Amino acid sequence: NLSNIQVLNIGMNNFKSFPIEITKYKNLKNLSLWWNDIKTFPNEFFIQNTKIEELNMTSMFEFDFESNLNKIHIFNNLKQLYLGNNQIPHLTIQFD
Repeated sequence: NLSNIQVLNIGMNNFKSFPIEITKYKNLKNLSLWWNDIKTFPNEFFIQNTKIEELNMTSMFEFDFESNLNKIHIFNNLKQLYLGNNQIPHLTIQFD
């Protein structure tokens, strides 16, 4: 039971898909996913994890940035977004 967890680092764990359990951590503020083979985020992640302030997606070579980054504006509290060491051909992020 990690319902109050605020910081989670699962970087470099060879995940092939997003661990859906993370969507249950409603107090999560800092999530590090670096160097995993995750391809996409489930919609539940954007809907349930609204307190995200920091998201580290460094070296996520398999990730579909084009489809997912257009939803990043949902994280109203986002202060830091790490996208280093990725090849993102068209970066489009829109914040209100």
